Amino acid sequence: MSYDLNIDEARARNWVADVENEIRIVKDLLTKVSTASTTTPAEEDDIMKGIEQTCVTMRNFWDKMCSGFSGLIDNLKQAIEKMANSTNEVVGDVNEVRNKVGS
Repeated sequence: MSYDLNIDEARARNWVADVENEIRIVKDLLTKVSTASTTTPAEEDDIMKGIEQTCVTMRNFWDKMCSGFSGLIDNLKQAIEKMANSTNEVVGDVNEVRNKVGS
């Protein structure tokens, strides 16, 4: 069984940048929601306490998920870099052999 392992390096890097940007945008939004929920003057209001707790839970979940995504993205970046370096090495080796053999 053969697998197509070709990868468009520029496209992969752009995808990683898009994912990182989306994470920043959502994190910004969640930070604003969390901040808004903790600045309410009605500390004794059960509904606001529930909203605040929901925001805390949401923020904790998001932080853990972002941490996992960051690790994954770091690994993807390394894999993309290694694939690009390997491709460059192979092309260099082929060119070297071609120069020695003659074109």
